[in-house]
Amino acid sequence: MSGPTEQRDTTIAGQFAEALGHLEETVYWLAQVNEQYDPEQYDDDIRLVTKYGLPPCNPAMDFWLQAEQAKDAVNGILDKLQHVESLAPKEKEVAT
Repeated sequence: MSGPTEQRDTTIAGQFAEALGHLEETVYWLAQVNEQYDPEQYDDDIRLVTKYGLPPCNPAMDFWLQAEQAKDAVNGILDKLQHVESLAPKEKEVAT
């Protein structure tokens, strides 16, 4: 977040770029969390959940699986938004 003394780009394009930066940071931190995960430890459980749709029975495995799915989902959103970034209006300022 920007502090009160920092100058911010108040155009829609500037705010959009800032939002993309936050999404990139989210993907980075979720990836950092997921590096702590040993998928081999929960290999059988993951297959039961992802392939057969069974509810997770292990809270730790469920945490890592949800964190990985969140990273993938945010990364997908980020990719889509980056493709339309050039379409954001460049001139109009947004009221703050």
